Amino acid sequence: MKYCRCLPFFILLISLVLSQTSRANSPVEKIREYINATYGDALIISNKQVEQLTWVLDNPVTTPEMAVIYQNGRIHLEVPRALARLYSLQLLRSGSRDDYQIFISPQIREYSADEILPWEDFQSLSEVFKALSPAEYETLQTGALISSVALSPKARKQAAPFLKTMPEDSNQFLAVTAPYAAQIYPLASHLASEHPESSRLLTVLFMPDSHLRHMMYCEGSMAMYSHLTKASQEKTISARELNLWHLHWLINIAGFRGHLEPVGSLYLSRYTLASAQLAKQAINLAIQVPDANPLRFYLQERSRWLELPSLTSDQDELVALGRLAAQLRIYTPKQGQELFDSFRSLDEEDQARWIAYSLKQLDFQETPAPTYAPALLCNCARKQGLQKAIQSVAPIMLDAFARAELMRTDGTLALRTPLSFRELAQACSVTEILESKGNQPIQIDGTTGLVTFDPVSSQSVLIQKTPLKDKRLRCPCRD
Repeated sequence: MKYCRCLPFFILLISLVLSQTSRANSPVEKIREYINATYGDALIISNKQVEQLTWVLDNPVTTPEMAVIYQNGRIHLEVPRALARLYSLQLLRSGSRDDYQIFISPQIREYSADEILPWEDFQSLSEVFKALSPAEYETLQTGALISSVALSPKARKQAAPFLKTMPEDSNQFLAVTAPYAAQIYPLASHLASEHPESSRLLTVLFMPDSHLRHMMYCEGSMAMYSHLTKASQEKTISARELNLWHLHWLINIAGFRGHLEPVGSLYLSRYTLASAQLAKQAINLAIQVPDANPLRFYLQERSRWLELPSLTSDQDELVALGRLAAQLRIYTPKQGQELFDSFRSLDEEDQARWIAYSLKQLDFQETPAPTYAPALLCNCARKQGLQKAIQSVAPIMLDAFARAELMRTDGTLALRTPLSFRELAQACSVTEILESKGNQPIQIDGTTGLVTFDPVSSQSVLIQKTPLKDKRLRCPCRD
């Protein structure tokens, strides 16, 4: 057999092609390609930051926010969210008029003029971000990226040696891994080597049971405020650290819908910022006046924005309507009228159940806030309007609350496991809910708290509405 002198050349050529193909398909290159296509050279991001973000690519868990209209299948949904947060932080840190125009560009396409974040508000925020120390600013960047890789397979594997149980809620996961962040997340380790104080600051960003969006959307009870107020009153966190925590959440919110509009901030509009600042006022009130009820204060203000007191003088109904308004993320008097009409279109039994549940949350509850209920409501409203969303979703949520309470009583659902509507908020489930003729039978996973449809038997899991004669759930104002 004759030896071909060209053979070594062809082998080398094939090896080079395979090598280039492998690199092009690598997780780092996949994210880099997305960055170049989306931002060009406008986004400043290091290789270490990109490498940390690659953890999310094989994560089966995604947040279902606006999943009903997310059409980009090219990359994991959490990647554009994380990058939008990082870019929003950089725009706010720079703070020029050009930066402002980029920041609000998605809002101009989506909202009316009075909903867009005003230049004055952007300027005020920018001054706060400019005043941050290098360690604080770098910690915010790291926090924005680590937030997106929570619950990924790699994060779970790295965290396993430090955890007795593995939370299924991303923010709970971040809270329990924060004390070991430098040992779990390579980016946190790199940050700690440059700024040792960042290890402490990351535990502030990811404080347990301190979820600003939960407060803005009134997803839980007075317990939402308890960790922050206690830590502040006992001086275990400083006022500056509390402000850094709030800035972390503002950046989180800025990129909340980054999968829809990654360049600029679609979500941090005038009303969303006002809601976030109102939640901070409620926290400050609770810190300064220990007997104050920050949740009632927040609901009263939210109801006033929608002019709901002009539609009903029933204070208990106002609490319930304010809670529903917060979860649906609505802010204007016109929306308030629609909300009121939609709520009154529910049968009286469901109205009473929602009011009773809302009043109960004005006290401290040991159970954590249910998660993804606003995403479920808003995804349904996005598809078929406010009234249909309330009529379709409220009974399902109330059934889930009642079933969860029974399961916690008999020990089949742990007290500290949050009820999660994540799966119901996905696009396919939203369609099924909206097309259903009646209440959907649900089941709750006793380990994860996930609420899903019961595929077997509606009779085995569907919670019957509690009769109004049951004084425990009867609305006091309707006795």
